[in-house]
Amino acid sequence: MNKIDNILSRGIFLKSFGVNNWAFTKDEALNVLKELEDVTTPILGGDVWILQNEQMNHNYDNWYCERLPNEPYSDYVHRSICKANNYINNYPQNGNIYFELLPLK
Repeated sequence: MNKIDNILSRGIFLKSFGVNNWAFTKDEALNVLKELEDVTTPILGGDVWILQNEQMNHNYDNWYCERLPNEPYSDYVHRSICKANNYINNYPQNGNIYFELLPLK
């Protein structure tokens, strides 16, 4: 596993729900974002999942962050992490919300 997968693999694995990625609670996602920024990995976007009756269901809320023309890579990393942080921090919480992060690999 590479560094990114090692960081992500602490979440709930979504493979049984048709997605080869992991999902995190709000606090877990915010911690993962810090770690991904430390390894200079931008976040392309993310999806929101809801845990209902022991099933993870995609609710089709999401965000994305594309690299701007001529944007330095380090600026993109910082901007994408900030955008993900803002989205997650401002998302209404009910205790059953999980966030799937889509890092650039």
